[in-house]
Amino acid sequence: MFCRFFRIMNNRDLLKLAENLEKLEKLRKQTRNTVVFTAAFVILIFFFIYRMIYGNIVAAKPIYYSAIYICAALTGALPLTVAKVRRRYKKLYNSVIVRNSLERYFEVEEFNSDYGIPKQLIDSTNMIRTGNGYKTDDLITGKYKDIFFMQSDVLMQDRAGVSQYFASRSVTYFKGRWMVFEFNKRFKCDLMVFEKALMLTGKKHTLFLKNDIEKIEFESAQFNSHFDAYTNNQTEAFYVMTPHMMEAVESLRESTHGALLLCFKNNMLHVGVNCGKWAFEPPIFHKIDVASVEEEIDSDIRLITQFVDELKLDEKIYKND
Repeated sequence: MFCRFFRIMNNRDLLKLAENLEKLEKLRKQTRNTVVFTAAFVILIFFFIYRMIYGNIVAAKPIYYSAIYICAALTGALPLTVAKVRRRYKKLYNSVIVRNSLERYFEVEEFNSDYGIPKQLIDSTNMIRTGNGYKTDDLITGKYKDIFFMQSDVLMQDRAGVSQYFASRSVTYFKGRWMVFEFNKRFKCDLMVFEKALMLTGKKHTLFLKNDIEKIEFESAQFNSHFDAYTNNQTEAFYVMTPHMMEAVESLRESTHGALLLCFKNNMLHVGVNCGKWAFEPPIFHKIDVASVEEEIDSDIRLITQFVDELKLDEKIYKND
């Protein structure tokens, strides 16, 4: 049985797809081999350094310090090589397979794996701590049910060390998917709603940045037991978090694999899903099966569509009269 990926393709399209899949398979094997070689090399290097230090070789022959520095430099450079090979593979995977699936659901304006949602956009909420180790890629922008959105993978960390690439210590606030939905109506309050699980990193290392706003509790005891909420206007916050909205957010909490965050600011709704993994990732250690990866891609796509569908963001209540 042919999957939906092939249904609208003519012979020329199928031939081009076959050629691209062949290129993808070569890049996948190259990426796999680079990852395996790098992992094996790093293990050998650490074993070599361990033997030198604890075998008193370094103490006996100070010249071996140079060998340690060279090994350390190689160990640091190899991950960059892996990232470069993987990036080339992923760009082709996105253009050949992922984009086709996205266009079945959305009016896609941009899909680029080199960058993601700008740090400045999240910082502009004045409620979320993005850290000094912010990373993002796989930007998607487009429309779903006439609602403009953007989405990307996001990592928020505080890092301490010699550079942004080599940190001696890091605290991760958030790793997962970040979505921003834009409306024609401006919210009359700033409101942050997030699962209590997001606060498990402790008071000094929290994702949430309190900024002259106060905690609010809603009428649902069940909702309050799962979520914390802060706002600068409690009266308006009740108009945003209606009983229907709380019920929908609870439903999303149950169906979403990862701690949930919603931030209402001006005419934007920020949604974070702290799931600890990236979306639309190509397989590395097994051959690409188009039907199988298409199901995974559809699952990743549904994480976007369900927020519009469940929260009914396309209804008139969110638009200007």
